Amino acid sequence: MTAGPLEVDEQLSWAQRVGDEIRVQLRLPGAGLEPGAADVRLTSGSRRIRLPAAVQAAEGAPVVTFSAPQVQLGSGVWSVAVRPSAGGQFLRARARLLAPPTQPVALLPGPAPETRMASPAPRARPSLARRLARRLPAPVRRALLRGRDRGPGSVERGPGSTGR
Repeated sequence: MTAGPLEVDEQLSWAQRVGDEIRVQLRLPGAGLEPGAADVRLTSGSRRIRLPAAVQAAEGAPVVTFSAPQVQLGSGVWSVAVRPSAGGQFLRARARLLAPPTQPVALLPGPAPETRMASPAPRARPSLARRLARRLPAPVRRALLRGRDRGPGSVERGPGSTGR
């Protein structure tokens, strides 16, 4: 067994939707898994799904196959882990499963990308004038915006104003 995450063959691993379930095949070169029954754990945030799987030997690398009901997956990105025997530990696979109900299924082999950008700074609180302007009726707001856009001295005065 390998100590780190299990590498996934990018060319011979796949996922597909068949009816109401998602079928997945992972080819794990160098994993050293024995053929037979296994378990797969899918993790998305705090949600976990445990599924039965089968390990088969194929051309020098074990192949893990499993199916998951679409209703259990919903939307989200699922990390994949494989447990070769009932008493063993789950071994993470370097792959993620995307299976949104209304879009195509995708198996993304390789490590999960790390966030490169810092979190955005919190937005400044709007000024008192802006907060009060939001409370004005829409026609008054529009008139104020037109006056602002035309520049100073261009505000139309109503009847009876002296224009001073």
